[in-house]
Amino acid sequence: MLIANGTVIAVCDGEKLSLYRNQGDESAPELVPLAVEAVETQNKSSGMRHRSTAANPDARQLEEDSFAAGVAGILSDMFLANEFERLVVIAAPRTLGELRKRYHSQMLPAIQAEIAKDLTGATVPTLLATLEAERG
Repeated sequence: MLIANGTVIAVCDGEKLSLYRNQGDESAPELVPLAVEAVETQNKSSGMRHRSTAANPDARQLEEDSFAAGVAGILSDMFLANEFERLVVIAAPRTLGELRKRYHSQMLPAIQAEIAKDLTGATVPTLLATLEAERG
């Protein structure tokens, strides 16, 4: 996958968010870590009085979904503040599903790719290899 200069790459799961910006060019990307603000979680208590079923997720799943909502909020705010024009999202599959529900509609055209893999904690070379494999 070709990643234009300035593209932001978000890597997350239900507990951790890492952000990078490509400071290189498309043929030689150079991912530089960005500072990540604290992720605001919301609606932690909704559904907590119910038994855990597919329709009523357990407390841990609610935490992960709330985290994903907070990540979508951060990314949307960054986009609306003109902090990026292009975005690549690499997220655990369930987290990616939650993110998709919560992106700001104006940000949708900026999303260049979504990769459903849990690569939180991965090294930059691993991320670059994954992005290169997606080019394929």
